[in-house]
Amino acid sequence: MGLPATRLISWADYVQLQESSPEKLEYHNGVIYNMTGGTLTHSRLQSRLILSLGTQLKGRPCEVLTSEMRMRIPASNTGLYPDASILCGEPELEDEGRTLLNPLVLIEVLSPSTADYDRGMKFAQYAQIVSFREYLLVDHTRPYIEQRVRADDGTWLCYHACAGDRLQLHSVPAELDIDALYAGLDLKGRRA
Repeated sequence: MGLPATRLISWADYVQLQESSPEKLEYHNGVIYNMTGGTLTHSRLQSRLILSLGTQLKGRPCEVLTSEMRMRIPASNTGLYPDASILCGEPELEDEGRTLLNPLVLIEVLSPSTADYDRGMKFAQYAQIVSFREYLLVDHTRPYIEQRVRADDGTWLCYHACAGDRLQLHSVPAELDIDALYAGLDLKGRRA
C-alpha cells in the first residue's frame, strides 16, 4: 500500500477522483492510498489464477472478476481492490457498476511490500463483508497458498497448499493445481 493522502475526503469524492486517476486508489474512512504496481511474477500468477478459475466456473452461476473490480465495505467505509474475486449470483453494485458489495471469494497475490497488510488489516476489512466466505493468499516467492474459509459459526479455518498439492476451494466447485499454477515462474526473489 502506498502513502496516504494528507486530507480526509468523502466516498463520493473518492469515487470521482478514482475515475480520473490513472492509478488504483484504495479508500480507508476518508484517507486515500495509492496502490503500487506488481512484478511480472505477480502479474503472471494473477492471470493464471483468473484463467484457471474462470475456465472451471464457465457455465455456472459464478464468475471470476479481475483487479479492476473495486470492493466496498460500508461498515468500515472502505474501498479495496483485490487481485481477483469470485461472484456467485446477482451482483450488488454501487457507483454505476464500478463497486461490488457481495463477493464470495477474494484473492490476493502477496508481495514483500503488501504481505503483512493483505494477511492482517486488509483481511480484517474484507471479513466485514457478509457474503465473503473464502480468502486465498497466493505467495509469489514459493509455491504456496494460504486458504481461509469462513465456517458456519463465523470463525475462520485455515488451510495450506504447496508444491504437489491440489487446493480445493470450499465456496465454489473449483480447484487449483499448485504445480501448474507456478510452472516456469522465476521464484528466486528477482523482480521478474
